[in-house]
Amino acid sequence: MKRLILVMCLIFSLFSVLAGCDSVLEKEKEDPIDALIAYKDTYVGDATAVSHISYILPAGEHVKTISLQTNETPYEIAITYGIKEEANVTEETFESDWNENNTKKALLNNAIAFFTLVNNVDVVTLSVETTSPQLLTVTREQIEEFVGKNVREYASDAELWKEEIEEGIINNDEKVKAFYTLHPLQ
Repeated sequence: MKRLILVMCLIFSLFSVLAGCDSVLEKEKEDPIDALIAYKDTYVGDATAVSHISYILPAGEHVKTISLQTNETPYEIAITYGIKEEANVTEETFESDWNENNTKKALLNNAIAFFTLVNNVDVVTLSVETTSPQLLTVTREQIEEFVGKNVREYASDAELWKEEIEEGIINNDEKVKAFYTLHPLQ
């Protein structure tokens, strides 16, 4: 009888854990900013947290490599987006997904997010392996000068992040254009 109760408890626990995982995944799909805020106060050396952030952000399904420079300052996060061997994406679809407008918005959004969530990151380098490779390298100072404030403030306030970053910058073509006038893709 004790074994039966133990087995039932284990099965119940397993289902509870699996249901919890599903709800986290659904939350990430529904509102990625809320999922991202769970990673506030991350450090460059926390490879697991940095990789989770990169997969939650726009284009996370295309993250091919993640490189962290933690030996000395400036601390850097470098992400390469590309077609992974196991991916079910054609080159044409990948190229289409990474058109100029989508690329600029995704890279700017992702750079701001890394500086918002990762306390000690100094430089973010984001590259896209399209036919004509695209590269953005930006510093915390450049992002904060462009945004006009310490971006770490957004890590504690999802509504402020949505209002000022998503709506105020990423969904504002003029702001995106202004950023890339100052910091062109290479």
